[in-house]
Amino acid sequence: MGNMETLSQAMSFLQGKGYVEDFNLKPDSLHCVTRQIDIEPDAFQVDAVYRFEGMYDPGDEEILFAISSTKYKLKGAFSKCIWTIC
Repeated sequence: MGNMETLSQAMSFLQGKGYVEDFNLKPDSLHCVTRQIDIEPDAFQVDAVYRFEGMYDPGDEEILFAISSTKYKLKGAFSKCIWTIC
């Protein structure tokens, strides 16, 4: 899915490909914010992963996951900061 230099570029790219839902991580599922549903692990797949290093500290990392679910007929993105300062 393309090589992106920034998180915002990757998010824009994914939105253009239909990854428009927003997810939050729960202990045993992903919560789709827009549709207010919890998606169990066997009902979604990770289509792509983008990793970004911090501008000033390469140890600061953020990961963006492109996620889809055929069961719920949706695509979206979820980002996770590796360090607490993100």
